[in-house]
Amino acid sequence: MRRSRIFRVIDPETMEPVPDDGETIGELMFRGNVVMKGYLKNPKATEAAFRGGWFHSGDLGVRHRDK
Repeated sequence: MRRSRIFRVIDPETMEPVPDDGETIGELMFRGNVVMKGYLKNPKATEAAFRGGWFHSGDLGVRHRDK
């Protein structure tokens, strides 16, 4: 069974996942059926929030390696 990722910690400038070093800060981004389709009657805000195919939450985080 394939695990589906619906959120990641991503560098918002490169749109690449941050390393799992517990130090590199990125933005928490979501995609999938748990995310809204967009802002009602506001296509500019929708485009900005979903750039790169991910919903940009504005929240910051780091990744830690699983043990």
